[in-house]
Parts: sequence; structure tokens; C-alpha cells
Amino acid sequence: MEKNATNGKKNILALLLVLSMIITMPTIVFISSALGGGIAACSDISPTSINASSNYVGVINALPVIYVSTEAMNVIQITFGLQFTQPFYATDTNGDGIVDTFIDPNHLLTLVRFVNISGNASFLLSTGNDMVPEFFWDTNANKTVLLTFISVLLTETWIDPEAQEILIVADVEKSGWVYIKIIDPYPPDKYPKYTLTITTTNDRIISSNMIWRENGNICILDDPSVQYILTYKYTILPPVFNPPDGTIIHIAKPTITITFFEETSLTIATFENNNILDQLTTMDQKTFIFTPTSDLVDETSTLNLTVQDTKGNTLTSTSTYTISIAKKPTGEIPWLIITLIAIILLIVIILVILRRRLII
Repeated sequence: MEKNATNGKKNILALLLVLSMIITMPTIVFISSALGGGIAACSDISPTSINASSNYVGVINALPVIYVSTEAMNVIQITFGLQFTQPFYATDTNGDGIVDTFIDPNHLLTLVRFVNISGNASFLLSTGNDMVPEFFWDTNANKTVLLTFISVLLTETWIDPEAQEILIVADVEKSGWVYIKIIDPYPPDKYPKYTLTITTTNDRIISSNMIWRENGNICILDDPSVQYILTYKYTILPPVFNPPDGTIIHIAKPTITITFFEETSLTIATFENNNILDQLTTMDQKTFIFTPTSDLVDETSTLNLTVQDTKGNTLTSTSTYTISIAKKPTGEIPWLIITLIAIILLIVIILVILRRRLII
């Protein structure tokens, strides 16, 4: 009985030793001894050291953790007036040896996104609750780099129908690393077959790892360059609607013109969810004209067209209109106006009578 109790205590002590070694050792190997019934734990065990009297149970690899350096953390504290009680850090959650998860135990920083910068695992971080980064933390160099946020307007646009390319220029005045936001004129959810390449004036191609397209915007992380060229490789260019999308229409039977830049064939056409394919007319397969056959009523209506080009590419385009028809007179007697006229006439009659009495 005492022997069993002693063995039990030994097993518990051995287990506690194993647990303590899990915390401190990068690699832990568990071995269950078939002879002694105890548990041993050690690191760097070679296959030859595990003999027939031992049963191999498993290996646990402690995932790497990188804590921000004091210098890098101080830069952020001084620049943004923050006070960290604990260092923020990054861990590797998938075991590939690259940190990919950011943790701030102070809850002062917001992770915008992970980015690989020239092979260095980095995190774009915000000091607020928004998704606009103010700096990035390079975990390999363990340094923080401040960012300038710039919202850029597109300046010039060229269309090359032969190459089927749209070239758009965005000018930026900047120095140092920047996080740039540009409105995406051809977002991937609406134009899934379009491809986008971004270059600089010195023909440097911005890596796709440094470009994000979301919520109708293009976000770019880059070091100094003053001009960016956005090149969209398209299939079918979106048409021009006249009246344009969002117009308020005040007539019951408006004429809507849809103009494409190349010959296309209509495959689907709906208005107010009604099929109008046979109501559109065209003379050249580029310009299509639609006039409703019946009067429209007050509501929001969407014109939806799907076309196909000679190569089999398709494009769906929509334009939404607010219908607000002027109200016609109902034919009811305008009693208010009649009453006002009657009152005026009565006053005039009274004045005339009083004047005559004064004359008499």
C-alpha cells in the first residue's frame, strides 16, 4: 500500500516536472516507461535514445512569440501619447514559423491587417478603433514605422480599346511610408473579370501583397513615390446611361438611352423587375433605347441590362431612378379659392353701399 502511494507521488512529481518543462522548452518529448511506469520528459531526444523499453507518446512544439522591443514601443507611446503597461506581441498560430496573429493586452491598438513587407512579417496598426493604420510593426526587425494616411483623387483616365485597358493616374505628394486610399472605379464585386495592376512612373510594380480592394476603395501601402498608374484589364466597358444613375424622373414615359463602347448583344433586360428585352431598340448594337409602354408611377425603379460581346464575355449593368410624377388636378371644386373670392366680393359690395350712403 505504501509502495503504491510512493509510486503515485513520484508520478505526480514527474507530471509537474513535465508541465514546467512545457512552458520553458521549445520542444518537449513525452516518454512513458514500460518498465518503471513513470513519465520522463526531455528535449533533443534522438531516435536511438528511445529504446524498446520506452513508448513514444508525442511531441509538442511551442509556437514562437515575438514581443515588441522597448525602443519600438517607446516610439508609439511618445508619438501618440499612449501608455502601455505590457508589451504587445505576435504569435504563430499555424505552425509555419511565421508570426501571423497580433495581440495587444493593453487594448489600445487595433489590428488593421497583416502584411508581408519584403519577406518581413508586419502588422498595420491603428491607435484608435478605426481601420486607418498610423504605423506598422515589422516583427523581423522589431521596429515600428510611422505612416501617413492620404486619400487620393484620380486625375486622368485613358482607355485603350485595342489592348482593352483602362489607365488611371493618381498623383500623391508624400514622403516616407504612406497608406493610400483611392476610390475604386471598377470594384471586383461589380467587375469580377477585370484585373488591376498598379505601377509607378519609374515602372515599379506595386506588389499585390501591398494592395487591398474592399468597400469600394483601393488601399496601398508603399514607400515614397509621387505618381501611381492604375491599369485595369477589362472585358466589356460599362455603358453610359442617359439619364444617369440616381436621376429623379418627373415624366410618365421617359426615354432612357444606354450606350456601350463596342458592339454587344442584349441577353437580359428588366425594368421594375419586368422583362423589357423586346422593348429596347438599337441600330448599331452599341446604343440601346428604352421607352416604357405604360405610364410610370411614383417609386424607385432599377433598369438592369446584361450584354455579351463577340468573345463571349458578359457584363451586367444597372441604373436606378426615382420616379416622381407631378400630380394632375383632380377636378374637385376648389372651395377655398371660391370662399376667398366670395369674401372679397362681399367686402367690395359693402364698400360700394357705404359710399353711396355717404354721397346721399
